[in-house]
Amino acid sequence: MVGDKATEELAKLGNRSLESIDKVGSWLDGVFGEGFREVGHAFADSMAGFRIRNRLRVIEKTQKAIDLAGLVGHTRPLPGRLTGPIMDAIGDESDETLQDVWAAYLAFSVNPKNPSADKLLIDVIRRLEPQDWPILRKLFRSDPKQLLPDDLGAAANDLEVTMDRLTALGLLQYDDPKSTFLVDGNHFAGTVSVKIGDGRYYETKLLRRLKGETEEAWK
Repeated sequence: MVGDKATEELAKLGNRSLESIDKVGSWLDGVFGEGFREVGHAFADSMAGFRIRNRLRVIEKTQKAIDLAGLVGHTRPLPGRLTGPIMDAIGDESDETLQDVWAAYLAFSVNPKNPSADKLLIDVIRRLEPQDWPILRKLFRSDPKQLLPDDLGAAANDLEVTMDRLTALGLLQYDDPKSTFLVDGNHFAGTVSVKIGDGRYYETKLLRRLKGETEEAWK
């Protein structure tokens, strides 16, 4: 069970969507494992109210995702060493859509049939901006082909900022024709690419991982 102090903090928030604080404590312990107890003090940080509300929203969404997947009673705890990074990340996230992304990823990761959570994707999701997800959703839903800015519903200049950020996160690879080192287009045959100006962005294996492990948030 989660420690009494953490349970009391949850109760103080009066989260109406959670029927029983005791059930929440048991559920949290089952998902996050013993590592959750070790970082319970995170609920008392300097932005306690803001961060606890964010955590509760993600926790509630994750619980619903697990229920919908028919995994109640059949989940495995997340690795204890990842509890701290995950709790920090979801505490910082106030955007409703990205909270849905976290919930989808966590529900996927506690399914014993799937790969467990890892720091790489945790860091990627944590660094996403709200404006990134509509673009990612369209990339995920596209058949392998070359896309243009209009296909993604964005102006080229605005889109380029987002695409550069996704490239920095390792989700895309950029082919600049002015560069000495060009990407071999044949290497990316059968994948989604986005042409902006003279350059082209190609999806990476990491993008495909994110796509598969957050499917419930975009399908």
